[in-house]
Amino acid sequence: MEFAETEIFALSEKTTIGEFVEIKDIILDVYLDIDKRYQNDELEGIITGYHALDKATDGLKKKNLIYLAGRPPMGKTALAINIAEKNVLAGNSVAIFSLEMGKEELVKRLILGANYINSQKIKNKELTADEWGRMLKGANALLDKKLFIEDNTSLTVAEMTSMCRRIKRDKGLDLVIIDCLQLISSNNSKLSRREEIDSISKSLKAMAKELDVPVIVISSLSRATEQRQNKRQVLSDLRESGQIEYDADLVMFVHREEYYNPTEENKGEAKIIIAKQRNGQLGIVKLKWLGQYTKFVDASHIKKRG
Repeated sequence: MEFAETEIFALSEKTTIGEFVEIKDIILDVYLDIDKRYQNDELEGIITGYHALDKATDGLKKKNLIYLAGRPPMGKTALAINIAEKNVLAGNSVAIFSLEMGKEELVKRLILGANYINSQKIKNKELTADEWGRMLKGANALLDKKLFIEDNTSLTVAEMTSMCRRIKRDKGLDLVIIDCLQLISSNNSKLSRREEIDSISKSLKAMAKELDVPVIVISSLSRATEQRQNKRQVLSDLRESGQIEYDADLVMFVHREEYYNPTEENKGEAKIIIAKQRNGQLGIVKLKWLGQYTKFVDASHIKKRG
């Protein structure tokens, strides 16, 4: 019996998923990281590209599952594309799973928004020579950047993780963006929709931890906000599953009051509501929405273009 137990234990050690790490092997790295950031005023995570949002979140941190949520017209996909743009131009490697929008449309929006070009001017054939020049210059600036886009609409989390492993191994990887949660495929057709979302959310958290990068997941909200007098989102509005709230390290809602109550005072006003932040404060960050460019900018820095 004792021999059998020894053999079983030896076998289990060979097949173990991971192992404990002693604190002495962690504490020096933690101390050096704190000291480095304290001395150099560095963000803990990578940039969002928005000064106030970076300050509020301390950057997008490794291993974090981040939900960017809102009702359809709020601009959540636009904000995610803006964050991707700012990161690739800063030299970071970004993978985008665009389950809703085709890769060509995504790149078009990225180039036009980054260079303050109104897409209606293309539709109406009204581009100026200056705008053509900016568009070409912007496209050239992206040619050698590490931006990887997949628009397959039937991917599971396991398949996305596998693709990201290869990118990380071959090119490096700093950020993953998935648009959107409700379109991610599940392997188990027997589950209810709520159970599917629960399982997908857990897998997304595991993905962020394994890849050691922040994973931004865009999510739609329930229609409950439309029925309330106060349209500002709360955590309970997260659609279909309480597991989302549980798994998330950071939950940000995109809210534009002018959509519901347009006035001269709130024209272009956008609020990023930080509704959950593990190890951080909750709050509201104000941005400016430039609808003609499908773009958010810092509220204190408005760039005027034609």
